[in-house]
Amino acid sequence: ILPWNTARALIFNSTVASAAANFNSARRVAIYEGGLQLTLKIMCSVLVLLTGKMLLRLKNPNTSDVVEIPLDPREAAEGSSLVWMPVSWLLSMRMRPKLRSTNMRLLLVDKCVTCAIYGLMTAVVLRFVNVRLQTVLAVGGVGGLAVGLALQNLVQNLISGILIYLNATVCDGLEVELQDVQLQGVVSNVGWFNTTVNGYDGTRVTVPNRRVLDGTVIDKTNKRFRVCDKQIVAVMEDPESIEALLLDVRESLLQDPMLLQEKEVLRLRFRNRGHIKIYSPQFVFTGMSEYGGCFRLRAYYISSLQGDAFLEEQSKLLIYVHKKIYDYGGKIGLPGILPISRTAGKLPNY
Repeated sequence: ILPWNTARALIFNSTVASAAANFNSARRVAIYEGGLQLTLKIMCSVLVLLTGKMLLRLKNPNTSDVVEIPLDPREAAEGSSLVWMPVSWLLSMRMRPKLRSTNMRLLLVDKCVTCAIYGLMTAVVLRFVNVRLQTVLAVGGVGGLAVGLALQNLVQNLISGILIYLNATVCDGLEVELQDVQLQGVVSNVGWFNTTVNGYDGTRVTVPNRRVLDGTVIDKTNKRFRVCDKQIVAVMEDPESIEALLLDVRESLLQDPMLLQEKEVLRLRFRNRGHIKIYSPQFVFTGMSEYGGCFRLRAYYISSLQGDAFLEEQSKLLIYVHKKIYDYGGKIGLPGILPISRTAGKLPNY
C-alpha cells in the first residue's frame, strides 16, 4: 500500500493541501484513496504497455544476426515448450518464402493480432486519461462515415488488401506479371493498402491493392510445367538423313529425366480434367522455308525447375540438338547468310 507521505508528494504536494488534510479526516481518506487508484492505473497501464511492446517484438523479431531460420514449422517448434511452441510455429510460417492459401490467411490473422495489441494499448491510455471507450467508438462511428466518403479510394485499398489475403491472389516472394499496370517482378510485401513489387530492372514499385485485385495477375512462380518450344531452321545436305535425325533426337528426349514423359503428361491432364494443352517430348519436321528445312522442338520440363536452372537445362537441350544436326551433315540456316535460293539454286526434292 502506498504510504500517505508518498501519495501526498505525488498528487497534492502543496502546503495548502497539507494544511487542509487533517489527521483521520474524510478529506485525507479521499486523497489516500485517490492516490491509490492513480497508482494502480499507472501500474496497470505500464504493465499493459510493456506487455504489448513485448508481444510486438516477439511477433516481429530482429533476424539480422540469425545465421539460419528453420522454414519447416515442425523443425522450428521442435524442442520448444508447450507455451512457446505456437509462437515458434507462427514465426516459421511467416518466414517461409512462398505463402499461399491457408498461409496467407495466417498472415492476415497475424496482422489482425497486431492491430488488436495496438488497440488494447490505446484503450489503456484512454482509460488512464478518463476517456470512455464507448464515447470514442460513438464519435468514431459518426465521423468514420464522413471520413470514409472522403477517403473512398483508401477504404477500397484496405478492403482489397483483406481480400488479397483471403483468396491469396499474390503473396510475398511470388514472381508475378500485373498486366493492367504493365509490371513484372517479385512481390516484396503485401500491405493493408499497397503491394510492393521489385521489378526486374531494380526498381521498387508500389501498386494500390485495388489495382492488384481488379487487374489480371499472372503467376510465374507456381507453374505446372516449364515449356521449351523452339523453331530450328537447318540446311540438310542429304534429304534422307532427316528421318534418321528425327529418330535420334526423339530417342534422346524420351530418356531425359528432366522432361515430362507420357505418364507424367497423362497424370497432369487427369489432374486438370483434360483442360490443359501438354504433350510428350516432340522433335518434328514442319516443312521448308527460304533458309532451309524447318524443325520444331517441343518439350515440357518438370515444375521444380525455376529461373536459372530451367535456362541451363534448356540451353543444354538446344546445344545437343544443334550438334545432332551437324552430325547428320546439316547446317543452321541463317537469314541473309545461308539462303537456299542463293546457295543451292533450288530447293531439294524431299
